[in-house]
Amino acid sequence: MAVAALLASEGLEEFYRRRDAPGRPVGSLPQVDRAWAGAIQKEAEAVAQNKNAVALKLAVEGMTCGGCVWLIEHLFNREETGDQIAVSLSGGSMDLKWSEGQAFNLAGFLEALAAHGYRVKSYRGSWLSGVPLTVRYFGLAGLFSFNAILLLWLKRSDEAGPFADTTLRWLLNGLLVFSVFASVFCCLLWVWQWRVSARGKATPLQD
Repeated sequence: MAVAALLASEGLEEFYRRRDAPGRPVGSLPQVDRAWAGAIQKEAEAVAQNKNAVALKLAVEGMTCGGCVWLIEHLFNREETGDQIAVSLSGGSMDLKWSEGQAFNLAGFLEALAAHGYRVKSYRGSWLSGVPLTVRYFGLAGLFSFNAILLLWLKRSDEAGPFADTTLRWLLNGLLVFSVFASVFCCLLWVWQWRVSARGKATPLQD
């Protein structure tokens, strides 16, 4: 009820027209640790190579639909001190960009989100998020190749064993064929991704 009253008082009823999924109670409104917000803002500005494009990715809890995405983007743009925001509903995250000398107030923005029921935390991606796609495809190709070799060895060394049974032998042959094709497919993906990456590095970005 508090969030609904806040949306109405600030002229943000467009949220309800854009909402394409039912919301859920937020419970008690989250509290923002201003010291933490200030610390991560200073850290992002300190490590940024381009001081005019400081970037920070944060996790957002409480998003349920496209209306939430619109509202978060609207609250960010209303601050008029940040440059860009990209909200991912499926990933539960937002990417922020601002200039160091632009007086961007991260704590104030997070408090505006908290007032509308959104809780923001540090973003922690999966351990695979830092692994390049070329390395992933190459690893999968190697894994399936090893699996195919292992199955082929098992087939040749177990002529009179359990796999001599017709049903089990068909299963073994099916797994062997799948492993071979999966290995070839992953190799093709690796080559394609490597060519895309090489082309992107060779072509300078245009402003």
